[in-house]
Amino acid sequence: MTPLPGSAVSQIADLVRALADIATVLRDADPDDKAEVYRQLRLTYSPKRKRCALKSISARTVE
Repeated sequence: MTPLPGSAVSQIADLVRALADIATVLRDADPDDKAEVYRQLRLTYSPKRKRCALKSISARTVE
């Protein structure tokens, strides 16, 4: 396996940190706001299982 250049490693680390921040915001969000975010992301939430599922998305350009 070829090592990633330093800039790619840095970008991946930045993305992971940003996703962790988003997870924290969603965890603490008002339930109605959280539901709207999930709807826009095409996620469904199962409170019983405490899991999100992604609805299938067709291959198309998103604007």
